[in-house]
Amino acid sequence: MQLLGGLALFLFGLGLLGEGLGRLLGRGGLAWGMATPFRGFILGLGLGAVSASGTALALSAMGLLEARLVSLSWAVLFALASGAGASLAVVFAVLNLGALALPLLALGYFLGLVPGLWAWGRAGFGLGLLLLGLGVMGEAGKVLVQAPLFQVLLKVLSASPLGVFALGGVLGLFLHSNGVAALALALALGGMGVKAALALVLGGGVGSGVFLVFSARGVAGRRMAYGVVLTRLLLGFFLLLTLPFLPNGPVGGVVFAAHVGFHLASALVYPLLDRPLTRLLFSLLPEEDKTAPKYLSEEALASPALAYSLALREVGRIGDQVREMMSLALRRIAQGEAVSEGEVRFFEDKVDRLTREVVLYAADLAKGLGEKAVRLLWAASELEHMADLVRRILRQVERLEGQGLSFSPEGRAELAEAMARVYRRLERATTALATGNRELALEVVQGRPEMEVFLDRLRRAHLLRLEAGRQESRATTLAHLDLLITLDDLDQGVYRVASLVPEVYA
Repeated sequence: MQLLGGLALFLFGLGLLGEGLGRLLGRGGLAWGMATPFRGFILGLGLGAVSASGTALALSAMGLLEARLVSLSWAVLFALASGAGASLAVVFAVLNLGALALPLLALGYFLGLVPGLWAWGRAGFGLGLLLLGLGVMGEAGKVLVQAPLFQVLLKVLSASPLGVFALGGVLGLFLHSNGVAALALALALGGMGVKAALALVLGGGVGSGVFLVFSARGVAGRRMAYGVVLTRLLLGFFLLLTLPFLPNGPVGGVVFAAHVGFHLASALVYPLLDRPLTRLLFSLLPEEDKTAPKYLSEEALASPALAYSLALREVGRIGDQVREMMSLALRRIAQGEAVSEGEVRFFEDKVDRLTREVVLYAADLAKGLGEKAVRLLWAASELEHMADLVRRILRQVERLEGQGLSFSPEGRAELAEAMARVYRRLERATTALATGNRELALEVVQGRPEMEVFLDRLRRAHLLRLEAGRQESRATTLAHLDLLITLDDLDQGVYRVASLVPEVYA
């Protein structure tokens, strides 16, 4: 229990140390690092060394991948590199710094009470706990080595490197790689063979990757997790076979070198495995068809009323996607937030497919329901046209910024306000279409004249800035006016969708 208590102190201290250092040094450079896998490797290595938490960074990379902001190759390499950087934290287990544990705890505690020095206090307190945990583990190892049962266990473990490797994999799932490395060092100092300790370290590295598998939410995340595990597993098995030929050396230095070397080698080897692993992962974990309709059923066509309600629900899904696209465009204009081309294309493809399927389905329904089904077809087509207009807005902004131009602060604020108003009206219109709320639909219809007046006022404000000679306004005038025209077209679409609600629910 003393050994496990020391391990708990070590892991908790490691977390506090990483949190404090992360606050002090920041996590800048993400946009730079996302440009290429090589930059991702450099960024992962640096952030891993700063944060001492490769698993947390790997989970961040998984989130970026599932959001379609980075490629699979980038995400896997970043995760492996961050693990290599984080492995450097085990150096504290090699250096004899136990005497500094209590002073660091005291210093960290009191620094944490001072405004502005909280991060320094967090890092110092974490380092003190880490060193205290290592000291407790070391003392526990000296006592444990005298126990007859432990002597038998050491002999069994030392005789079966593969069994120790598997044990390390299980422990890595719960303790993560650094925790297993610290435990392996304590056991080696207690009398376990160095080569068995190295097998434990290798298994811990693989097991920490398995944790990512259980954390993945989608197919893209699982691909990344399996990419990390397979890379480490292949390298781990290879190094396991070389253990009998390794020379002996100081226990601490050998365990530390094996821990860091394994993670660094995994990141360096991955580019060689990238293509075959990617093909394997895509064949084993094919892309989910997230653009397919959920509610359209050929069997339901035998009951026109049921089929119509199902088609209406599918039209509601089209409206959801258009709102998501509009939300992206709004954040792009108002906050300058980057928008992934892949994310926009996904929404666009989904809207196109759902609209096509609804139109074909409504055409079949028209035989039994007549004009009512045609109104549903019009609503779906109108929403698809609105998605094209949102796409046009995003392309216009990207083209403008690609030329090194930007809207004036007043112009950007006006465009953001106009988009926010259209977005709110779109929300109400699609909600009315999905629920049959005629009062809400009427509110949207009656709000159209006010919107026309508002957009006209924005055009006049832009012309006044041109007359005043505002350079930014002159440089972006075509884009600015084009966006206002597109927003007017969008709002007309919102008006037409709301106008269809009484007929769709007649």
